[in-house]
Amino acid sequence: MSFLKLLGLRQPEPEVSSGDTDTVRKIVKRLESMDSEKARYIGAFAYILGRVAHADLDISPVETQ
Repeated sequence: MSFLKLLGLRQPEPEVSSGDTDTVRKIVKRLESMDSEKARYIGAFAYILGRVAHADLDISPVETQ
């Protein structure tokens, strides 16, 4: 346990399920099969959407869909 987490100054690490890992693998496979410029655009857009969804420190099921 880190010192910051012990003091309550750090968010707990999210639990990762095997379903999450499978989803990431599927995404990577699809991105690798695309034109590199299009894959980079989609990856950047997904990153921005993820940052927006996590801005309130909570990602709801609706935001995930």
